[in-house]
Amino acid sequence: MSEIEIKNQKNTELGLLPKDWNIYKVKDVADTKAGGTPSRKVKEYYDGTIPWVKSGELEDNFINDTEEKLSEEALSKSSAKLFPQGSLLIAMYGATVGKTALLNITASTNQAICAIFPNNKLLYNPYLRYYFIFARDRLLTERYGGAQSNISQTLIRNFKIPLPPLPEQKKIAAILSRVQEAKEKTEAVIEASKALKKSMMKHLFTYGPVAVKKADKIKMQEFQKDKVPNNWQIAKIEDFYNFTKKPRNISIHGEEALPFIPMEGISEKYKLATWIKKRKRDISSGTFVFKNDLIVAKITPSFENGKQAILSNLPGEYGYATTEVWALHPRNEETLNNYLYEYLKIPEVRNEIAGKMEGSTGRQRVSRGVLGHTLFPKPKMKEQKDIVEMLDGLDNKLQTEENKKVSLEKLFQSVLKNLMTGKLRVNNIDIPL
Repeated sequence: MSEIEIKNQKNTELGLLPKDWNIYKVKDVADTKAGGTPSRKVKEYYDGTIPWVKSGELEDNFINDTEEKLSEEALSKSSAKLFPQGSLLIAMYGATVGKTALLNITASTNQAICAIFPNNKLLYNPYLRYYFIFARDRLLTERYGGAQSNISQTLIRNFKIPLPPLPEQKKIAAILSRVQEAKEKTEAVIEASKALKKSMMKHLFTYGPVAVKKADKIKMQEFQKDKVPNNWQIAKIEDFYNFTKKPRNISIHGEEALPFIPMEGISEKYKLATWIKKRKRDISSGTFVFKNDLIVAKITPSFENGKQAILSNLPGEYGYATTEVWALHPRNEETLNNYLYEYLKIPEVRNEIAGKMEGSTGRQRVSRGVLGHTLFPKPKMKEQKDIVEMLDGLDNKLQTEENKKVSLEKLFQSVLKNLMTGKLRVNNIDIPL
């Protein structure tokens, strides 16, 4: 930190802060009130027109509307209270304890929520919202209770916050809002891409890689509870795939370092697995795998969760994986591992296989026989490649957006920390509000 920065800072109970910032308790700059839940026994209290917010809806977000509504009678005859637009809400207990939301509407809340609204010109609620996000760990260290930890309205009222001058609070909130909006837009693209892939998979594994407008011209055959093109072969997995086992001509010595894929190295979302190096003598047991094998988790809940991978990134020609996977490779050039990978990702397919798992509760597994006898529709190689290529394009888009989301989250946390501690000053920067 430069000499100029040191001169402009002061030591406080909340750490080093700018000299022109002051520390207040929330109650010194805002009013607080807890909500209330009207009696469920009085039907007339519900299905009205007044939005009623529950603590589970607080996710550091904005409340623009609610599904459940209260009546005027509930407000006049029960513990329910009406809070004005702009109120800051904070969950005092439940799964979302410590989470916040800003009201963009006038609404009532349940008793698990504390509403905060400024009573003077010292505090800007959007700034306070971001400060509670920044200081959540400090707030939650003072919670009480057992399995369901709580924070009280008294704790919130006495919680100490640093306040920059009001114009700087507004600029801080504006900057953080822009970063958060970019992250939310990215999340929306991710959800839209997931929905598109789900829809595309349904189309591709029903009609193949053809345009939607041409699908009704394809001759179909019955398959399972659906249909597939007439020219697709219905086959068992074991008809076209071998379960990998170590060949006799491969000799592995105890000190030899090999790639090893643990269960945690197998993703539920991405094709590539993460491997580590292990000496053979340190692998007490394991599943022998070849490079480019398809591995499928066989134990619950890893199988149901979709843990599987294509081992195209192994550094050598072979390695080992956890014993809790089946390793498959094509018998000939009529099938693609990537095609079977995508087919086994279909929820209905996995549910069908999961229903045949064997073993005691909590340790059930997909047997070799069940997986091997699973039927799958096999198009010609050209169609398999086209299907995989189209789905890979969507996966690449999803990966790009997921990476962007991670980068934006890191940026948000970095900017949040620097703005809330005054290391990054914006008081003299012209920022549109």
